[in-house]
Formats: sequence, structure tokens, C-alpha cells
Amino acid sequence: MLIRSKINNRGITLIETMIGLAISALLVVILSYCLIIVLRLNEAQKTISALTSSTDRGIYRISSSIQQSSQILADAVISGTTYTTSSSVLVLKIPTVNSAGQIISGLYDTVVYRRNPSDLSELQEITDAETGSNRSDGTHLIARFVTNLLFRYNNSNYSSASTATVFLKTGAAVRGVLKESANQTTVRLRNL
Repeated sequence: MLIRSKINNRGITLIETMIGLAISALLVVILSYCLIIVLRLNEAQKTISALTSSTDRGIYRISSSIQQSSQILADAVISGTTYTTSSSVLVLKIPTVNSAGQIISGLYDTVVYRRNPSDLSELQEITDAETGSNRSDGTHLIARFVTNLLFRYNNSNYSSASTATVFLKTGAAVRGVLKESANQTTVRLRNL
């Protein structure tokens, strides 16, 4: 006995098409929303990474200079501008080093760390190098996004201080939300 089944070839109805389009549209909206979330998280992560990098680079540069320093200066004049050590400015006297890495006896470079007065989000390193020094004269940008820079010393007479504590905080807004990175270190001056 042979049984035949009838195949329904009537096609897709309008209602089935509308339901399919509605489901497709809902999936597109959900996927778009997920993509927006991923892009925002990526943007936030990039900002945090840039802040952390800037903070770490600034702390490393300052602490390295403090370790090489023979003294914290109360003040120094570089290119006609007087820089005074305070809780927001650090003036260092660093033995001059030649290109071979050897200390040149009796010569000292002066290095200043401070926030740029015309753009407080920038951390500057201002160097007054002696002739023959491996350091270069001038103002160098060593960190961006700075929101706070603080120096503390273990002696109120800066010239007698043997350690300096550096606190550096960076920050930036991502879609109205402040992201921050902070680092602090205490460093001992050389030969003290």
C-alpha cells in the first residue's frame, strides 16, 4: 500500500514575513547595543592605559633623577627664571655625567620638575646642563593628563633633605566619567 502525502506549497504568509523582520530588527538592535558597549569599554580601557602609562613614566623619570641627585636645591635660576622648591616644584642638583656615563668631577646639572603653568595637565622637566653633560638643556614634557603633583621632603630645610616623596595623579573624562591613575614613591638621594 502506497501512502502519498500532500506537500503544502503555499509559500510564506505576510504575517510570517512580518514576524521574521521583527525578530531580525530586534537582533540588529541587540547586536548594535552590544557593539556600542564594547566600543565604550575599549575607549575607557585605552584612556586608563594612557593615564597609567603617563603616571608611571612621570614617576619613573622623577624618581630616577632624585636617586642621581646630590642635593635638593632651595631655588635655582635657569635662563633668567627662578624656580623655587616647594610642595609643587622640585629643584635638583645632579652630578654631571658625560656620554660614557662617567661623573664629571665638580660639575652639576640642575633639573626642575613642575606642572606647566600654561597647561597644568602637563608635567615638565626643565634641565640646565653643564658643558659636556649627557643631559640636554631645555624643557621636556614627561607626562600628560596631570591632575595633581605633590612633593614632600623629610626635612623642612630642602637643602638638608635626604629623601623626597613624589605623588602624581593623572585623570581624564570618558563620556562624562572621570578615570584616574595615581602613583607615589619615596626616593633617597645619592650618597646619603
